[in-house]
Amino acid sequence: MTISGNIYTINSSTATTIVAPSIDAQEVLVRNVMPIGADNYYRDGYTFSAHTDFTLPNNGTVSFSFTAGVYGAQIIGYVIATTASNLEADLVEGATIVTGATYPSYNLNRASTNVADALLKAATTVTGGTTISSESIYATNQSSSRATNSKVISLAPSTQYAMKFVNTGSQSTLVHFELIWGERFDGYTTAWLNGAKDVGFPLQAGEDLKMTLLRSQSITAISGGAPISIAVMRQD
Repeated sequence: MTISGNIYTINSSTATTIVAPSIDAQEVLVRNVMPIGADNYYRDGYTFSAHTDFTLPNNGTVSFSFTAGVYGAQIIGYVIATTASNLEADLVEGATIVTGATYPSYNLNRASTNVADALLKAATTVTGGTTISSESIYATNQSSSRATNSKVISLAPSTQYAMKFVNTGSQSTLVHFELIWGERFDGYTTAWLNGAKDVGFPLQAGEDLKMTLLRSQSITAISGGAPISIAVMRQD
């Protein structure tokens, strides 16, 4: 008997044979090694951050554009701080957006070389759209305020969203904004075994499958979205 192990990169266009047929029966362990949950996104280098500070004038609006990458983006946290006035922060879908400068993003695993697919930009004009999430932060000229939230919002692939900050108080205020998001997240990292997406056997991020294959049987895998890694240990 021999024991072998391999890691395969699986894409969404073509099924990959991850366990070839053998002339003997074989014991197989298949694991989807993609991260599951925000803590593992950080460790695997798929969590990113961008931030900025700006002045929000009395009765004024400052907007940003956030475009998810081809495999989507998952907002997993944000920080909004205002020094002197109330504000409302809205996430808007389906708006017409004119963009400006791009803000740099940073991988929160500083040992990782992964670069964000999503882009945060200034928005000079935002027209129309539907508000899908909203936050209100309250402050006065005697007391600043800060909102830190871990609300999870999964954004559609290759889709542009507006982030609007509206001063609802009576005076100008300084605002600090930090956005934290994950990429290659749950839902886009499901492997489908021996069949197409939504047809084969689903193996989600972090899940294992252990089975005995009879001679001449094999296993193929295809991704449900993003390129993913599948580990295979076999004994025959």
